[in-house]
Amino acid sequence: MIFSDIVRIYYLVSLSRSAQLTSRLARVVLFNLALPATFSIFWMSIFGGTAIHLDMANNHALANALSAQGPEGVIYTLLEFLPLFGIVGILFLLTVFISFVTAMDSNTLSIAGLCLKTDSTMSTPKVKQKKAESHIKIFWGLLIGSLSFIMTSTTGIDGVRMLSNLGGVPGLFILILCAGVLVKLTFLKIVEVRQQRARKG
Repeated sequence: MIFSDIVRIYYLVSLSRSAQLTSRLARVVLFNLALPATFSIFWMSIFGGTAIHLDMANNHALANALSAQGPEGVIYTLLEFLPLFGIVGILFLLTVFISFVTAMDSNTLSIAGLCLKTDSTMSTPKVKQKKAESHIKIFWGLLIGSLSFIMTSTTGIDGVRMLSNLGGVPGLFILILCAGVLVKLTFLKIVEVRQQRARKG
């Protein structure tokens, strides 16, 4: 979670190095900025408004759940007030699982690309590079999963928060540097594409 933005920036850099830059950047803007922002607006408006209304109408039940059980208990208290709690609760857990697996797959893919000295994972790799990427992805997936299990089972959510706060400070500076590299590579690719079009024209 701490360095998730860093690996996402690497993913965007690998896209910017591809041949069809304009179409790639258009997809990046659409699927990484426009659609997530629109979804977040509707999500926060619907569930945030529902949570505020239910908390005010039920003698601050959500606030009491936050004090007694922590942030993780608020969502289940909220779902209890909604109809079909059993079905909705199962769908919620399934959605969380799919979201986590999808995020971990993209993160391990980006980490594997950062660990290799060969071409980006978004290019067409050789067979040996594919095998190396698979081994590195499995290694990082097992390592991250093991650390997550150890942290949550021994220290609980408070230990995870503490590690996130400690790792967030150096991650901020790395993120700024990665963003600068992304901008530089993007402009270099734009210049390269324009030069190629000028030669063809």
